[in-house]
Amino acid sequence: GVGEKRPPRGGGSGAAKLKICIELHVYVALNGKNKLDIHQTNKAPFMSNPKYQLFISSTFKDLTEERQAVSRAILNLGHIPAGIEFFPASDTEQLTYIKKNIDNCDYYILIIGGRYGSTTSEGLSSTELEYDYAVETNKPILAFLYADVGNISSKDVEADSDKRKRLEAFREKVSTGRVVEFWNSITDLE
Repeated sequence: GVGEKRPPRGGGSGAAKLKICIELHVYVALNGKNKLDIHQTNKAPFMSNPKYQLFISSTFKDLTEERQAVSRAILNLGHIPAGIEFFPASDTEQLTYIKKNIDNCDYYILIIGGRYGSTTSEGLSSTELEYDYAVETNKPILAFLYADVGNISSKDVEADSDKRKRLEAFREKVSTGRVVEFWNSITDLE
């Protein structure tokens, strides 16, 4: 059910998980009438095989390979990935630009590993601000959390105790009120 935490599973296909999540959202958007609710999906009802754009959010340097794996899975499903690695140079303030890109996407994918990331003057990470915006704008969210942060290489785990606490609180916030998927290795996201 909603808000339940599933036990960690390894060896699952990230592409299969993405496909199931997308199909579930489309099913729910059908509103039980075999008629697409375009307010839910931003897709016209006459599109028999729609392409969705999915915004990928995570800390960047520690999850570069994982982001690439999710991008490949999205492309293999025939959809369009979006994320910071696809942004052109711009003089627009970064969060403003990211919000505009989230608005233009059909789904928001969150990948959480062992880092909280760089923080604003308010102490929130860019990733958490992006997530909060996706929630605020009712964007369908697909969240993938690393199953056991204790098993992540020390170079990819927060050294700062305050950031570790913020990461744990962020993981709890993401897990509350929604089903999340857990991953153990990059192959779980492919």
